[in-house]
Amino acid sequence: QLSYTGKRGGSIKERCDREQLLMGSNMIILSRNIRFVATIIFLLSIGGCAPADEDPVIKEIAENFYQQIQEKAFAQATAAFSEKSSAARSRDEWRDYLVKINQNLGDLKSYTHKNLEISTVYSGRFYILDFKTSYAKHEASETLTLFKSLDDDPVAIVSYKISSKGLR
Repeated sequence: QLSYTGKRGGSIKERCDREQLLMGSNMIILSRNIRFVATIIFLLSIGGCAPADEDPVIKEIAENFYQQIQEKAFAQATAAFSEKSSAARSRDEWRDYLVKINQNLGDLKSYTHKNLEISTVYSGRFYILDFKTSYAKHEASETLTLFKSLDDDPVAIVSYKISSKGLR
């Protein structure tokens, strides 16, 4: 039998047995780490998922908003704005803002939905929709933010932002 005694001592067989034992425990630790990482990835991925039944409502509100703007029915376009988020603007102020946009950019010719981002917070869920819009005089990028409260309030527009060279 071969025998090796170095700094760690023991025969070659003992050293091999010790290494196999260490490799086995490392594999168990690695397996646990992989399961832990997979669980974290799964939990993070479901955090931003939206229930399928809310997507049509969100898209319908956005579609109605832009159709009303195309028809220059600005008062009706503001009907979906939240009354609870009146800290920024009242519906009348929103209407006046939409009229001003129309005066500066011209009539809304087309709008294309580019992105939907969903952010869940303690009190509900924000739906942030990005649009590429084309007006008679200028192009624009717009963001429409809707909020669905946990209090079963109807989904409402809480923010509208437009960026265009025609508004500078």
